[in-house]
Amino acid sequence: MKIGAAQIGSIPGNLEKQVDKHIFWIRKAAEASCDLLCFPELSLTGYEPKLAKDLALSKEEIQPKFKVFQKLSEEFQMIIMPGFPLRCDSEIHISQLIYQPGKDLEFYSKQILHEDEKTFFSEGVDEVMICSEMNIAPAVCYESLQRSHISKAKRNGAEFYLASVAKSEVGTQNALSYFPKVSSEFQIPVLMVNAVGNCDDFVASGRSGVWNKNGDQKAQLSSNSEALLLYDSVSDAAEIIN
Repeated sequence: MKIGAAQIGSIPGNLEKQVDKHIFWIRKAAEASCDLLCFPELSLTGYEPKLAKDLALSKEEIQPKFKVFQKLSEEFQMIIMPGFPLRCDSEIHISQLIYQPGKDLEFYSKQILHEDEKTFFSEGVDEVMICSEMNIAPAVCYESLQRSHISKAKRNGAEFYLASVAKSEVGTQNALSYFPKVSSEFQIPVLMVNAVGNCDDFVASGRSGVWNKNGDQKAQLSSNSEALLLYDSVSDAAEIIN
């Protein structure tokens, strides 16, 4: 299975331009026969907690708003995972939208929030496993650096750990030292897709990367450029597409 990370920047609150950018990278990934493409945390809106309340949509509103992603999922037989703030009654969740060919739209919402996020967001509770050619466990930013999260995913049968993040330089450095350790410990490949550019009150520092089950890093993107990182789980090989 070829799993991809789309390292992109976001224009805060500009959904039209962000959708167009997502489509551009989805098409590039399709040209490389990508099976699953994941985007950074809150990629459609940008990581902007203060704007999330106004930008969030309910599940019923999201379906028609972003129907283009389901269409592309069917066309390219690709799982597509953009990030978006999901409104559930009075709560706002940091969520990944999971578009899969031939299936209804699914959502994974961040279950472990950083203290700074709790003013704006609520924690998700529903467990999600993406079952394709392998069992893939999604994770979103802060929780992906909590050992309890990957441990639980492994117990639940995960064969691949997919972290969608928006991390500053400090957070990225922490991730780059943490992920090789846990991928080796739990014998599970880990892919991290980070954003680039301005996010709220920090700058996302990219360097999206992938580690195999032995903790060996197979590829890493730059700190400031948009690009694709693709990992083939069968051949244990990675490629970068600019």
